[in-house]
Amino acid sequence: MCGIVGIFNFKKNNNVSSCQIKKMANQIKHRGPDQFDLFIKEQIGFGFRRLSIIDIENGNQPMYSNSKNLIIVFNGEIYNYKYLRKRLQSEGYIFKTFADTEVILALFELGYKFPEQMLDGMFAFAIYDRKKNTLVLSRDINGKKPVFFHETEDGIEFASEQKSLRLGVEGKINFNIQTISDFLTLGYSVQPTTVFSGFKQIPAGHRLTVKNELSFLNWGKSPNHRQKKEKYKDVVVKVENLIRQAVEKRLMADVPLGLFLSSGLDSSLILSMIAGNSLPKDFCTFTVDFASESFSEGNNSKLIADYFGVANQSFCMGPEDFLAIFDETVEAADNLSANPATFAFSFLAKKAVATTKVVLHGGGSDELFFGYDTYYANKIAGALRIFPPGIFKPIASIVDYLPASHKRLGLDYKLKKFFQNLNYEPLQRHYQWRTIFTEEEKAQILKSFEGQKSSFWSYQDAYKNYEECDFHETVSRADFDVWWRSMGIYQADITGMAHGLETRLPFMDNDLRNYLYSLPVKSKFSLIKRKKILRDIGKYLLPQEIIDLPKMGFHLPLADWFRGPLYPFVQEKLDSLKISPIVINDGIYFDQILKEHCSKKQDNSFKLINLVVLSKWLEINSKV
Repeated sequence: MCGIVGIFNFKKNNNVSSCQIKKMANQIKHRGPDQFDLFIKEQIGFGFRRLSIIDIENGNQPMYSNSKNLIIVFNGEIYNYKYLRKRLQSEGYIFKTFADTEVILALFELGYKFPEQMLDGMFAFAIYDRKKNTLVLSRDINGKKPVFFHETEDGIEFASEQKSLRLGVEGKINFNIQTISDFLTLGYSVQPTTVFSGFKQIPAGHRLTVKNELSFLNWGKSPNHRQKKEKYKDVVVKVENLIRQAVEKRLMADVPLGLFLSSGLDSSLILSMIAGNSLPKDFCTFTVDFASESFSEGNNSKLIADYFGVANQSFCMGPEDFLAIFDETVEAADNLSANPATFAFSFLAKKAVATTKVVLHGGGSDELFFGYDTYYANKIAGALRIFPPGIFKPIASIVDYLPASHKRLGLDYKLKKFFQNLNYEPLQRHYQWRTIFTEEEKAQILKSFEGQKSSFWSYQDAYKNYEECDFHETVSRADFDVWWRSMGIYQADITGMAHGLETRLPFMDNDLRNYLYSLPVKSKFSLIKRKKILRDIGKYLLPQEIIDLPKMGFHLPLADWFRGPLYPFVQEKLDSLKISPIVINDGIYFDQILKEHCSKKQDNSFKLINLVVLSKWLEINSKV
């Protein structure tokens, strides 16, 4: 993994300053502590920070094609680069390195129309063509590798993180209130929007070409909606083979590897497939644990690691650790992000990087294999539609009086969320179950809320792409496109790279996802067996006691911490937020949320983490 930056002054042809490129690159030094270099030629300039993973000796960038006409800076990993290298050698291309970067250069040099479609991996790259005086920026189909840009009076600037772009707009930047509104509702900034007005992201699976103007190309192929008819036992075998291939690809590295291991089925299956072959040298698993029994995974993770005979390092995270990691995690994110799991991920990444540079983890399977509670709630809600809507009002009133639990997503929280949103039409109901602040509640927070569109737009746009699909398929794909791309994938890259750690996600494999999208819902989704395909694969790879372990995830005991040891911290952040120019200043609503939470009338931990993150983010970025 690496960090890339660049400037192309195509409008006025002003020379690029090497000093400016260095400053931009230094803002993302954490992404590439091993090497820095740059390329400057009149109105074009590239900067590169390298985290050395493959061909450590010869893979430095910026890299030139054989003709010296093309120059590239590249962030990511191409898993099929060895296959492509052999193919391109047969076409006469002479390689100077064994780096995957040079394969991308060769594809463009040899004139392939859509080289991105041939790349199996995660990437963001910039290529400058000297003869055509053209810049190309491109991003992988899942959006795993970020690339931001903004237009200037002279042309365009781009970077792996917005920190680098902010250098050129000090004192001139405004916040995008719509994005802040969406963050309050969802807990994250929806890609490809950003919180800074004028800053944009290259959308996943898109290419931006810059010559005399900016033009986008959607090179990513839409998943096939046609469904295959296959016997279920054949589906299980095919999925197992695809996961094995995905894991094997992601073990490619010239540095030590590890795995983020929870007690969940996803990471356990990945470990079983790694351990089934020869273990990589110095391989280790890493687990985040909590003192609270409801959240603890340490013992179960050790059970899994011991079963496969691999090392496991477990780190207990307490409220003091949350405080220690909070500021740097919020600052690293650039975009607003308040998923509690981000802080556990950051805590564990900081520990793991002491012994490894690359980790695998099991993120992304819930969207593909219907692992979330909301999918089951949709099934139940559909069955309840035979009853008149009013019949559930008394039940909803009773549920609303249930005291809040401090356990991991307690039953009271789920029941309240279920009945509050039961009467929406199905597609909006699914979205509502995933929200934190309602539109009415945001009107009590943001001064400029009037005129902002409902945050439902994010899911509405995604739903339109899957109108041909079954309802359950539609919502799971929308979750992938909105939630997972904006929060899960972004978290894995930004949070890991903040500590110089590369993360790889086997369940994000394109071949695996495309195959699963070709299957009917009934092959993947069962009310009585969560993630049924994975469980049936696990029968042959894992002991039953591991398969039967409950779904956990990277949740933190924030509900308990916010009522107890972190109460002063929360109060301080809310007080700071009250005086922000973008929020309503009386603070009455903030006090009400905290009071309800501490009295256990409501579990407002998700609302509170959103507010404290917003408070800190504004504190950091209002200085820009």
